[in-house]
Amino acid sequence: PQTAEHLAAVETMNLQHIVVVQNKCDLVSKDQAAMSFNQIKQFTNGTSAQESTVVPISAEMEVNVDAVVEQLCQQIPMPVRDYASDPRMVVIRSFDINRPGDTLKLSGKGASGLKGGVAGGSITRGVLRVNDVVEIRPGLVTRDSNNHIRVRPLRTRVESLGSESTQLKFAVPGGLIGVGTLLDPFLCRQDKLVGNVLGKPDSMPKVFIELTIHFTMLRRLLGIAGNDSVKETQYEQYMQDNFGDSSRLTKVSKFKKHDVLQINVGACTGLATVVGVKDDLAKLKLERPVCADIGESIALSRKFNGSFRLIGWAKIVKGKALMLD
Repeated sequence: PQTAEHLAAVETMNLQHIVVVQNKCDLVSKDQAAMSFNQIKQFTNGTSAQESTVVPISAEMEVNVDAVVEQLCQQIPMPVRDYASDPRMVVIRSFDINRPGDTLKLSGKGASGLKGGVAGGSITRGVLRVNDVVEIRPGLVTRDSNNHIRVRPLRTRVESLGSESTQLKFAVPGGLIGVGTLLDPFLCRQDKLVGNVLGKPDSMPKVFIELTIHFTMLRRLLGIAGNDSVKETQYEQYMQDNFGDSSRLTKVSKFKKHDVLQINVGACTGLATVVGVKDDLAKLKLERPVCADIGESIALSRKFNGSFRLIGWAKIVKGKALMLD
């Protein structure tokens, strides 16, 4: 089902450059691997992935991984990087690098003994440098005595930049970067900053508590989105042949008022309630505020049988911004 969701998302977003990987070939016989290969080709037939190369590998044994790298280099165009804009980074990890028992030591030369928290993620644009002053949004989110949401962005300085074990003086888009800061380590431990956005203070997006979105729904929960009915027929046959039940292709109904969705905005995952729907526009009230740009793409999921499943995607049209402390 997860693979079906991914392919449905690929179809909906009209992606053209695709590499298909058949993993765990070391766990089956040669005949079983060949049968799975043919099933994958049947599965992608009639979709934008039908001409894509299928690469059998064993990631655990590191067999044929070089072929995947070769396909990525040949089939996926080099993305255009934006080095001129102010830096922006999506935080996907944060942690405290101090050891238990470390304490802050004060002396005439300053403080030592404790290191600030670390935010890890991918730079999406611009160049981030050591000693840059940066802001992290939304930052600290609390509620006051009237149950109103209060948002306090975190401002700090970049103390260090690292990629794995390599220390950097500056970092550019592409790959994962660890950003050492002067933040209280408590604020960063156990991924507390995941979903935040880091960037220059004067160039940060607004923090929204309500979003108006222009959405595109998948036609079926496990189906292939699009207007070609042949694709659905082929996929129904695939489900019948491999799972014995094409009825598992649950149709995705449109939003209704009071529906609860799970949305993914960058690295931020949270719940949202539908408060209004008109044609292909929906207004969402968020459980937790998000920092996002107008026009940014988000993923939409709905709960089926106790778990959230991908049902579509959307672009942010406008939103209700919060005042920042």
